[in-house]
Amino acid sequence: MSIVRIAELAGVSVATVSNVLNSTGRVSPETAQKVRRVAEEANFQIRRKRRNGSQGKKRIAFSLVDQVLSFQQSNWILGLMGSAQLVIEPCGYSLTVLPAATVDTIEKQTRDAAAIILYGYDPAPEAIIAAAGKPVIWIMRYDCNPADAVMEDNREMGKMVAEYFVARGHQHLGYIADTRIEPVVDRGRYMTQYAAEQKCKTTTVGDDQLFTNDLGRPGIDTDKLDKLLDRLLKGDKRPTALFVPGDILTVHVYASLQKRGIRPMKDIDIVSCNNEAVYYERLDPRPPVVEIDIASIGKVAAQTALWRLDNIGMPPTKVLLSPKLLIP
Repeated sequence: MSIVRIAELAGVSVATVSNVLNSTGRVSPETAQKVRRVAEEANFQIRRKRRNGSQGKKRIAFSLVDQVLSFQQSNWILGLMGSAQLVIEPCGYSLTVLPAATVDTIEKQTRDAAAIILYGYDPAPEAIIAAAGKPVIWIMRYDCNPADAVMEDNREMGKMVAEYFVARGHQHLGYIADTRIEPVVDRGRYMTQYAAEQKCKTTTVGDDQLFTNDLGRPGIDTDKLDKLLDRLLKGDKRPTALFVPGDILTVHVYASLQKRGIRPMKDIDIVSCNNEAVYYERLDPRPPVVEIDIASIGKVAAQTALWRLDNIGMPPTKVLLSPKLLIP
């Protein structure tokens, strides 16, 4: 049984389970007892002890590096960690889930880890990689030398969405971005490039805190979203198709359009992104969605971490995984 499943059964976060089983962090006695009881019933601790044996604990750390993200935000990050864990456990490693890493904390947090998988976007990756002092595999950041990188192919994604809209006869495309997150910006930029080749116009609107709520925590700032849509839809020559770079955002886009009397998928075509059904499954009509295979990303990141530990002197590897467009 994985720590993801133990977290679900105990009703706590994966980070809490990791803290209890690895004796790190502060957890209340009641919560620790509940987690240990679930783990013992699953024979989790016995399996770990036998695997590590007398060689000591072998760990690969997993941490977020962006306050826009959170472990509780969706099943997205849980799926990422779960698939990584399935790869490293048979090789004698455990996955240690840590709080959000910073330049000042990462060395101390990962002192007993053999390698680190980082997920999120940081504008200055070199500093945090240097502070870690050990192999880093970075998800969601391609230009992060000297770390290895694994992420979705945003160039391919942007072209794929543009091709879909152009094939449906659209001549003016729209895009909404959180301008602080470079991969999100890239998706719209590549869509614009291909659309321009097809003599198709694109209008992009964005804000650098769109994915952060009024408390500075992960979420959607609906006021900013409304203002962005006002800019995008003003005038008679507004876009007839809209690419939204996240399912959690698409839900709010639907609501905001409907307040304006604009019918999603009827008055304006929409493509969503991430394939988190928990967000879009009740939308009517359901939009096409770009599937970023997060399980494969987690798997490849874990495989890269294991490979790196046996190939310390090799140049950094950069892996881009192809997205898919799912049409309901």
